[in-house]
Amino acid sequence: MMPRKVTKRRVLVSMNRQTMIFSAIATALYAAVSLLPNPIDLPGLHNLNFRPGVVVPVLAGILLGPIAGFFVGAAGTLVADGLTFDISWNWAIGNGLIGLIVGVVPAARLASRARWRSIGAATVMGALGIILGVGFAALTDVLVANLTPDTAIGVEWISVAKWELAWGVPLTIIVVLAWPRRPKIAG
Repeated sequence: MMPRKVTKRRVLVSMNRQTMIFSAIATALYAAVSLLPNPIDLPGLHNLNFRPGVVVPVLAGILLGPIAGFFVGAAGTLVADGLTFDISWNWAIGNGLIGLIVGVVPAARLASRARWRSIGAATVMGALGIILGVGFAALTDVLVANLTPDTAIGVEWISVAKWELAWGVPLTIIVVLAWPRRPKIAG
């Protein structure tokens, strides 16, 4: 009988000092990356701009866990919005949900023998997080911004999710592949 290999499990709700420091850095990075392309609006789309920074809360969720991923997405959005627009609490929560949802994929699995399967799971969870997070924000704009459901779904949810998926999925794969084989950030 072969002895079972003992692996260290990541506690999903753990927040140590190192995780908090990395979360603060990732929040500042997300806010900065969100501000840089703000002047670049995409033609024909309502209030939609070039947003490759969506990968930051996705990676924060993967590497730091769901709580840190939520914090990075929400706080980064609040900082960026506070410096440019009015603060939209529902979009902050929606961007936080992106990091929270993808955070259920433990970073330790990315270093396992099944690396491609783990990267695939992280990418699928990132895409799911983007769809659900943007969906939450867009649908709550029916109440917050007095949008019609058709406008919230067609103009905000589908348009924003489509562009965030176009940036978030490939950038997640590229960065996770480039990451060292044994990420040691998450607690």
